[in-house]
Amino acid sequence: LLFDQHTSHERIRFEALQARLRERRIESQLLLAPVVLTIAPRFRPLLDRHQETLRELGFDLEEFGGEALHLRALPAALSGRDPAVALGAILQDVLERDESEWAVAEPRDRLAATLACHSSVRAGQALSLPLMSALVRDLPRTAHPTLCPHGRPTVVRLAQDEVTRWFGRTGWRRR
Repeated sequence: LLFDQHTSHERIRFEALQARLRERRIESQLLLAPVVLTIAPRFRPLLDRHQETLRELGFDLEEFGGEALHLRALPAALSGRDPAVALGAILQDVLERDESEWAVAEPRDRLAATLACHSSVRAGQALSLPLMSALVRDLPRTAHPTLCPHGRPTVVRLAQDEVTRWFGRTGWRRR
């Protein structure tokens, strides 16, 4: 089995976020100094439509005049990231992703999926042994372990015959 570290982590985080949303216990990180950011006009309808969900996910946003927003907190899963960049990337992803690119249908789930995506380990990122073990241990415990919320596979199975051919080991069989 080959695990995609990003999509596996994304699936685990997504289902954890969904559980926390149901229980109304999303962790939010207050910013030491609130950030004033200018929002692109194309994001305004998305922000207006999903203001409550963004709050539930841990964003503390407030109008600050014109196209400016006052950001006081963001989801704890995004701590350590530039708050303005993180919010912009999430909004951009939700706005641009085609309807067919989702394995989840509800707007709230799509925002949670995007937050999970942007807070997960990246493809090719070096992982510690404990994190690798956690991914392999926790992924099968999810409700839908084979796909990330965007519909990409988390794991692929390689046939033993194929692997043995790579290493020139014809006739080898596991006992």
